[in-house]
Amino acid sequence: MSHTSAIRLAHATKYYDRGVPGVDNISLSVQHRRLMVLLGASGCGKTSTLRLIAGLERPDCGEVWLNGQCVAGDGVWVEPEKRNVSMVFQDYALFPHMSVEANIAFALKSFPRRARRARVQEVLALVGLPEMGGRFPHQLSGGQQQRVALARALAPKPEVILLDEPFSNLDAALRRSTREEVVRILKHSGATTVFVTHDQDEALAIADDIAMLSEGRLLQVGSPQDLYHKPASKEVAAFVGEANFVRAVAAGTRADSPLGNLRLTHSHSGAVDVLVRPESIHLTPEIGSAHRVKAVQFLGFDKVVTIQGDGFGPLRARLRAHVELAIGAEVRIDINEALVAFPV
Repeated sequence: MSHTSAIRLAHATKYYDRGVPGVDNISLSVQHRRLMVLLGASGCGKTSTLRLIAGLERPDCGEVWLNGQCVAGDGVWVEPEKRNVSMVFQDYALFPHMSVEANIAFALKSFPRRARRARVQEVLALVGLPEMGGRFPHQLSGGQQQRVALARALAPKPEVILLDEPFSNLDAALRRSTREEVVRILKHSGATTVFVTHDQDEALAIADDIAMLSEGRLLQVGSPQDLYHKPASKEVAAFVGEANFVRAVAAGTRADSPLGNLRLTHSHSGAVDVLVRPESIHLTPEIGSAHRVKAVQFLGFDKVVTIQGDGFGPLRARLRAHVELAIGAEVRIDINEALVAFPV
């Protein structure tokens, strides 16, 4: 296999109304067979980036490369149908008047008839719907419609598959089960995948790599573990996972704070905001402490305890469900690990 990236954006920029960039000078690579999630709030440029890769939008400057070939750039334009890229849309985009088989076969116009039928049956089996070919979209559940849309995207054996918020129309329980099945299918297909979502839990669960976007800009690219444990900015830290921030004064790798003297992952000087993840906090009952339990939220396996104290706003801690702390209880706060800090 070539070491060339499956997808590469080089300073890709797309302007919309009043010259505001929807995609702002993004440079990004996706390696072969990896699943990259584009993560960010609504309107951050995720779908616009996806559309640049698919060829549904032209970049105003910069380049798009697929498997070592420039498909969009200065004087270069490869039509979407010639890019060997498939896309799964948020609303599935199934033809209501066509059967499941016909919907999938629509993506196989260039295949001979016999090969077309065989490929339709092959992808229906792959997505777990071998007996559903004769049904129509309205006869399927939301999760089944999602798998038909995926089968249609997989049918022509694309090198790249793009998915735009594919589970947003499913309820929470179905979303989880469908997500696990779809990721399994995508991995089995061997295609390189770019997956758009605003749901940080979903991104952490499925991604090989995450690209975090905000206002059209790329903030950070890395593994889910990197973005959670080593966020490049306070904005990334606040979006990826639950975050408490505590103001402190740093000197080297130590920082004085209302929570005591904290250990930092990197050396800093002066005022910083220290990232404290809820699971990093240990609480012990201690009569006379200035820190009090303000609220307790039971979540099944664990619970979230909100603490109020001198010198800091509400602090959320995540504890095992069996830990008993009543509202109003006085507690000691211990944090034993090194923490990420951001200069103020």
